[in-house]
Amino acid sequence: MFKIVMDLLAHKQLQFEEGSIKLLGQNVVIFPFDNLFSIQKIIEDGNKTQELYLASKELGKNWIKNLFKFYKMDTIQEQAHWGERVFTLAGMGKMKVVTWNTKDSTTIYRAYESTTAKYYGNVDRPVCHIPRGWFAGASSTFFNKDLDGMEVKCMSKGDKYCEFFIGPKELVDSMAAAKR
Repeated sequence: MFKIVMDLLAHKQLQFEEGSIKLLGQNVVIFPFDNLFSIQKIIEDGNKTQELYLASKELGKNWIKNLFKFYKMDTIQEQAHWGERVFTLAGMGKMKVVTWNTKDSTTIYRAYESTTAKYYGNVDRPVCHIPRGWFAGASSTFFNKDLDGMEVKCMSKGDKYCEFFIGPKELVDSMAAAKR
């Protein structure tokens, strides 16, 4: 991970100024994950998980759009590579793009060592709503169409990693209905 930090610093894409940190041209903050976890728990307790997902989806779209402003990435592989590196750098786990299907507008992402799932521990449901939203938003931008996401595996349910299926809403809805 040190290599990505060095690359970002060398290309002036990680900047520290008094009272400000910019990563890839966007302001970021560093704060304990406990804070984000507490916010997510409050949102869940208010039965607003879908709103958390949708807000995260919008963040994913905007992040990728801004990233495209700064970098010319000509291939899906370049886009996926940068996405993996930035997600991992952010401390949310180790992210991997598993499949990318331009014909069907579907993507499968995996997060190994998900910070969110670790904080929840063993529960009976997927808990990584923020990454699910980020991935759905990023893929929506990549494919230039509105896509949805579903967490199909989660470490908090005992899986070895968290896995997210991103695709057209009707496909995601039918998968969700089949799981019930």
